[in-house]
Amino acid sequence: KMASLAWSSVGLEPVMVEGDDGNPRLVADIKVHGVWNQERTAYFDTRVVNPDAPSYGSLDWNTIAQTAANSKHRKYDAAAEDLRGSFTPLVVACDGSLHKECDMFLKRVAEELSEKWAKPLSQVTCWVRVKTQIAVVRAVSM
Repeated sequence: KMASLAWSSVGLEPVMVEGDDGNPRLVADIKVHGVWNQERTAYFDTRVVNPDAPSYGSLDWNTIAQTAANSKHRKYDAAAEDLRGSFTPLVVACDGSLHKECDMFLKRVAEELSEKWAKPLSQVTCWVRVKTQIAVVRAVSM
């Protein structure tokens, strides 16, 4: 929802690769035109991770988040390039911690909204972070 406030060309669940003969189709969560580059569409896929899960053992958050992001990149990068776009994983912990690529995207959203609304960047950044934290709480509570 926040992306549609910042940019006009936003799509939900875009099909990146059609499925065929036993291969499922590849669908991202969001596509937004003009996020990183005016002429390119950016594709995003979200992953909420529980860093306290026993399967992560004694790994720290940065390692867990980077592993999840790398997994998303392996899955989506080639398809995004075939579509002349880019891919960014939005990895977030169930406690609200953000992977660096997700954090960069939220900063970009805040910059666009700050300019569009003529509000201080610090105010808009705070609003974006609060909305994101509420969305994470909703996602892990259901």
